[in-house]
Order: sequence, then structure tokens, then C-alpha cells
Amino acid sequence: MSETQLAVEQPKILVLDIETLPNQGYTWGRWDQNVIRFTQESCVATWVAKWLGDNKIISKALPDYPGYMPGSYDDRALIQDLWNLFNEADVIIAHNGDQFDIKVATGRFILHGLKPPSPFKTIDTKKMVKEVLVTIRIPSTTFVACLILGTRFIQTSTSGKVVSKVT
Repeated sequence: MSETQLAVEQPKILVLDIETLPNQGYTWGRWDQNVIRFTQESCVATWVAKWLGDNKIISKALPDYPGYMPGSYDDRALIQDLWNLFNEADVIIAHNGDQFDIKVATGRFILHGLKPPSPFKTIDTKKMVKEVLVTIRIPSTTFVACLILGTRFIQTSTSGKVVSKVT
């Protein structure tokens, strides 16, 4: 490398998904009820991650840790490992990450007394898909359902003219 060339360091990009266990509590009814008292607050049950450009998939779940007992909501060790990944990342990609994954993880970091990880940027794929679908005027839930079911989606105007089509 010559003196005029500069080494460009590539950002570390983490693709991430987390899953949580439900809150548990007392209510008087089944639907649309206020919670009288929580008996157990939610926790992270599992996460899966992959560094962009690396084929290795990293996944951890509560039962992976020593001392785990079925029904335990103690995610301290799981969260510490997740914090280590966040601390290395320059960018984190997650579907609905800004509204769920990042918020939940950050909340758990605070709860367990961890300092904030190094600063990172986020890419929320749910927002990206929604922006594209709004541009072509397709309701996102309908579009996703068609993709999952492998069916065609044809949106027509009141006159019957095809407005948009996904096949």
C-alpha cells in the first residue's frame, strides 16, 4: 500500500433477531384486561445473530447456560453475551428492530446493570419494506401474507383497473 492509499475499515454489521418470554400476571378476564399484578416480567428467551460476510450463525437460548431450570426467567448470562455482540457492532440489522429488538435488548442491559454498548447504527427491515409498499400502495400485511402463502396479489381500483400486482 502506498503512502497515498488509506486502508478503509469495513463496518461490522450484525444481523439479529431476539425472542422473549411473555409477562405473567393476574387478570379478571381473558380479553382486553388490565393486569392486576405481574407475577413475572418478560425476559429474553433466545437470540440469533450473524455477522454480515461470515457464514457462522450464533444462537443462544436460556437452556444453554449452566444452572438453567425450566421456567426460569433469569436471562442475565444470555443478555451479557448479547451485549458483547452489540458492543462490537457498527450497524445492527433487524426486522422491527427499532421498535422491538433494540428496545428490549437495551432495556435488559439497563436492568442487569450493564453500561451502554459502543454506539451503533440500526437498519430496520420492517421500516424499509413498509416504505416500499406505501410507495406502490400495497398494504404491507396483505403483501407479506401473499409472500408467505405463495399467492398472487392484484389490487384493483373501483373501476376494475389493475392498480398493482405481485405474482
